[in-house]
Amino acid sequence: MTKPGQSMTFAHQRMVRVPRLSILVPFPQSNSFVEKAFEDTLASVLQNRPTDSEVLVSHAGAYDDPYDLSGEVRFLEHRPDTSLVDLVNCGLDRARSEVLHVVTPGHFVSEGWADEAVAAFKDPGIGTVVPVIVSQADPSHALNCGVGYSCGGARWIAGVGQSVQTIATKTPATLGPSLAAGFFRTDAVCSLEGFSAELGDALADVDLALSLQAIGYRTAISVSSVIRTCLPPQREPASFLQGQHAERLFRRHCGQLGWLRSMIAHPLTILIAAIAEIPHPGAVTQVAGRCSTWFEQRSQRRYQELLEEARDEAALVPHATLSISARDTQQNPSRQDPRTSSRRAA
Repeated sequence: MTKPGQSMTFAHQRMVRVPRLSILVPFPQSNSFVEKAFEDTLASVLQNRPTDSEVLVSHAGAYDDPYDLSGEVRFLEHRPDTSLVDLVNCGLDRARSEVLHVVTPGHFVSEGWADEAVAAFKDPGIGTVVPVIVSQADPSHALNCGVGYSCGGARWIAGVGQSVQTIATKTPATLGPSLAAGFFRTDAVCSLEGFSAELGDALADVDLALSLQAIGYRTAISVSSVIRTCLPPQREPASFLQGQHAERLFRRHCGQLGWLRSMIAHPLTILIAAIAEIPHPGAVTQVAGRCSTWFEQRSQRRYQELLEEARDEAALVPHATLSISARDTQQNPSRQDPRTSSRRAA
């Protein structure tokens, strides 16, 4: 309890005691299997979390907290139909650390998994750090080392099938972490208003990676940040909505990847994706969804404006970023929290 004469505002407390790492476990409402996977993931985080870290759970619908973890975890409740992207964005808004680690249900961590990744953010040019995700059944080979994107508009997963030993000596090409698990510079992501809900849960990660690259941030791979998973590889089914998301993503970033080669490769990418779905109806509906976005000028214009604002903000990063290892807020508590102006509305 604060002694008389030592009253302190919430903002002051937040600046004085800023955790070194915020760990977010988003929990979309689903079936009993996902709930069991969520609880196992949360247990691994609580057992192995670094000192000076906070744990947040952004969950859709009510969660009973059967293990009475409210003293260790900040539970953030949202509507039952809240998407994974929106759950992550809501957690991003409430995270207090300079580094946010997202780990989704079904992924498990071990002691020391975050140390190297957090240390990488001492370089103000690093926007994201990619962990190595491996299968519980075969932890010697990677399932996921981040996301990539072709000039024709196809998202892919980097490092699939490579041995962890090989990745340590020859890192695969990657744009940034997948939404399954990754480390993010909180302020950089906030400058882009979080992950884009306009691109859905399946493509928001590669959109963020490309956007961060466009405003000048780099990504790194942390081989010592190994995360195990019990989940099989998943793929979003082809649909009208999936086609819309895919085409919006391409239109946002085709210039960044090279206009000429993107326009040449894009029709072939669409054709290959459609053929792969035959005889599923998605072979036709995803193409229709792509066509429906061709006249969405307002969305593209809004994104370009956001990118320009974020680029201006990123230009100040080398001078404004606080050190991960030694913050100056305790010596200068009157300093304004740099995230206050850029955070999404809760």
